[in-house]
Amino acid sequence: PKSISSGVSGMAFGQEGDGDNENGLHILKDRRTVEELKDRFYSIQRALLRIRNGRDPDLKKHPMMKHEYDMEYESHRRLQLDLLQRRTHSQELKIASTVIAARRLNKR
Repeated sequence: PKSISSGVSGMAFGQEGDGDNENGLHILKDRRTVEELKDRFYSIQRALLRIRNGRDPDLKKHPMMKHEYDMEYESHRRLQLDLLQRRTHSQELKIASTVIAARRLNKR
């Protein structure tokens, strides 16, 4: 199939490995992580806000401008969440007993 460049680095429509999902939507196989895609999305949104509302004195108060997306923090958060969700029941019991023992020590 003939490739039509999407204009985004590293991506092209119609490349081998791309396909349609069950809804008939064309799926792009992208090598970027979710965090990288979010970082790109939020940086573009911030740039658009600056361009469209550059002279607005309240622009600095906009949530998108106040809280910048932190890709490293998000990657670490997702890793920790994954570790938490993979805990076994016996690990949970061990942690609970450790917390109870620590509370007893702190009461003394």
